[in-house]
Amino acid sequence: MEVSESSIESSDIDLLIDRAFDAKCKDDYIAAIKIFEQILRQRPAKAIIELINEDIEVMLKKIS
Repeated sequence: MEVSESSIESSDIDLLIDRAFDAKCKDDYIAAIKIFEQILRQRPAKAIIELINEDIEVMLKKIS
């Protein structure tokens, strides 16, 4: 079975999103932001970028 590079990247992003939300649920906003930054470096879809940016903004307000 052949696996495309885009499907691997997508599963990587899915895994990272799960990890970020786990960190966020534990109120570990710094870790969550760092994980979201990793996702952004992979250049996900525009909709995901917008959601992550909004989430990061909320977390930054909580920790400041």
